[in-house]
Amino acid sequence: MTQHSFTDWKPPDKPVALPYAIKMIERPRFSLIAVIIDFFLPAALIAFGIWYLCRIAVIPEERAWIYYSFAFAGYGLLRLKQIVLWGILIYQRFASDKLRKACVFTPTCSEYMYQSICKYGLAAGLARGARRLLRCHEPNGGIDEP
Repeated sequence: MTQHSFTDWKPPDKPVALPYAIKMIERPRFSLIAVIIDFFLPAALIAFGIWYLCRIAVIPEERAWIYYSFAFAGYGLLRLKQIVLWGILIYQRFASDKLRKACVFTPTCSEYMYQSICKYGLAAGLARGARRLLRCHEPNGGIDEP
């Protein structure tokens, strides 16, 4: 039997297949300028459009707030997925390290929820993320892909 040393080791010819593969979603970092351009600029255009339509239709200012509220509620519902994803990005950027590093899973629970919302949609992604958060304590842990 021959004795092998660390200097005899050579890397394998092919990459070794791991039993898991951590997939990272390429996404931009959270920035306030992106939020303003992506969310508040269209909201301002909607507000201007409602104001202009109320002015053309000669709707008094006392009743115009009803039309504004319906327009912004509809716009918020259409953009609800993006608003939730922004909330996750804000948490990832500003939460304390102690809170964020307490996760026992890989990827972290916030990253898992972000990926599952992107992959499965808002309702199913939130449900999967909530189940994951309920399991995020000590006897559990390890690698869990969405």
